[in-house]
Amino acid sequence: MGPASYDVASLLSDPYTTLPGDVVTDLVEWFIEKKTASSLRLPDIGEFRTELELMTMQRMLKALGTYASQAAANNPAYVPYIEPAIHRALTAIEKLGRFEATHTLLKASLGNSPGAPGGN
Repeated sequence: MGPASYDVASLLSDPYTTLPGDVVTDLVEWFIEKKTASSLRLPDIGEFRTELELMTMQRMLKALGTYASQAAANNPAYVPYIEPAIHRALTAIEKLGRFEATHTLLKASLGNSPGAPGGN
């Protein structure tokens, strides 16, 4: 019942998965094609693409908060997913061409994430 982008972002951008960029692109196109042929069409494909990047960014930032909170509570289980989540958030931000301050902070955090060379 939520936005069409939510499940797509969840499935294709989850930090636990490693899908090549071309596979992600192909799957997004497949989803758009199927939605276009369905009775629940996307009102605006360009708007959907923007919404998908916004949803990906939002989901990665939420995940990063959870992972950092768990790491601070001495639960290292999520530490390996911090860097992939940062990279996916950065990619979404770059595609959007917005959120420069967030982009700058995330880029700077790459050198400070647990497990990174010189990181905490």
